Amino acid sequence: MNKDTTFGVRLRAIRAHRGFSQETLANNANKSVDTISNLERGISLPGYEMIIALASALAVPVSDFFPTEKEDPERAALIATIMTVVRQLPDDDLKIAVEQVISLSRR
Repeated sequence: MNKDTTFGVRLRAIRAHRGFSQETLANNANKSVDTISNLERGISLPGYEMIIALASALAVPVSDFFPTEKEDPERAALIATIMTVVRQLPDDDLKIAVEQVISLSRR
């Protein structure tokens, strides 16, 4: 998967998890719906200012848009979703989630 597709997959996953339509994200980030659609489909890549606006509109760190290793599209979407979910958990629930993930990793 190339960097255009990776960014778009992650953006779509985070947006969907937040329950935002493309229109809602576009409004919150002061961008057009076509711009959001083109980013999600990998037709275009955002500049620095747009990445900041998208991260702010979605309330996620900029790093959530970028993979740390080569990932297939499904894995990229899953990782983006789990990162978004765990950031919203209260500390007690986060500890439980970490324990569960560690248990899964030992299988």
